[in-house]
Amino acid sequence: MSSAHAKHLAKKKAIKPFLSQSNAVLHIGCIGYEDYLFDDDVWLHSWIDDHAGDLVGIDLLEEQVERGQENGYEMYVEDAQDFDLGRQFDVIVAGNVIEHLPNPGLFLDCCEKHLTDDGVLLITTPHPTYLRSVLNYIIKGKHTPSGNHTMYFEESTMNRICELSDLSLVKNVPLTYNKTPKSLPGYIINKYEALSRRFGFLTHMIAYQMLYVIQKAEDY
Repeated sequence: MSSAHAKHLAKKKAIKPFLSQSNAVLHIGCIGYEDYLFDDDVWLHSWIDDHAGDLVGIDLLEEQVERGQENGYEMYVEDAQDFDLGRQFDVIVAGNVIEHLPNPGLFLDCCEKHLTDDGVLLITTPHPTYLRSVLNYIIKGKHTPSGNHTMYFEESTMNRICELSDLSLVKNVPLTYNKTPKSLPGYIINKYEALSRRFGFLTHMIAYQMLYVIQKAEDY
């Protein structure tokens, strides 16, 4: 299994408990990686469509959104930081979107506006204290993020930015997957990660991404 498939399986496993055929779901960044568009094994949007009653997607990629519409998907060209669909959703999924935005506060404001009172916002994003990232920082003296990422979020900063948008972080779920080792240090780390997954200790250290489960603040 490729690392891409393994990562997507981990994400799907974490998201699935929050989906049902009675849910209205908004998928922000629905196109995702263009290479996986319409690949049912990897493309997250088609998988969500199989598990949701009513699905709407938004993304900035006009050509790809048009292709999605032609293939029967309800999706629109919208900016994640400034959209108004005139309705609310039971579940909002934003997979690996927030770390690409110049203003995540505007994004969360839009999500809060489109979320039902008991709805849930699911955000996946890279985990800045992932063991491999920490070791890479120790060795190289700097973090090496993806070229189109603007910032990273760990639990305390995610909690704070949610509070500013009248939202509440209620749960965080570590996302892990089996990675093929390419060196002796990688092999050792793999063994540690396998033991951590099996016995459930220090799982936050082996989480390459986090799923943040967010709802409207109770006093809102």
